[in-house]
Amino acid sequence: MKNEITVTELRSNIYAIIDEVIRTGEPVSVRRNKQLITITPPKKSAKKKKKIINDFSKIVPLKDCLVEDSEFYRSIDWESLIGAWNPDDKYE
Repeated sequence: MKNEITVTELRSNIYAIIDEVIRTGEPVSVRRNKQLITITPPKKSAKKKKKIINDFSKIVPLKDCLVEDSEFYRSIDWESLIGAWNPDDKYE
């Protein structure tokens, strides 16, 4: 696509021109009576996708979070500490 077009060209192909600007990311200038305006593509979103960390070796443990040896926590019978869930129970 041309970098500069006339108003007549814009009028006859406005949707195709706008779609092309969005698709390519290149602006198009429109000239009318010695005046020049530019149609620019939208800026890229500042949002970035969060990276999923698969390398757990980079995680630093919190100080004094687990004070016992890890085997101690694995050996706890958690079922005996937590009652069975009953959806009909009323919580206050």
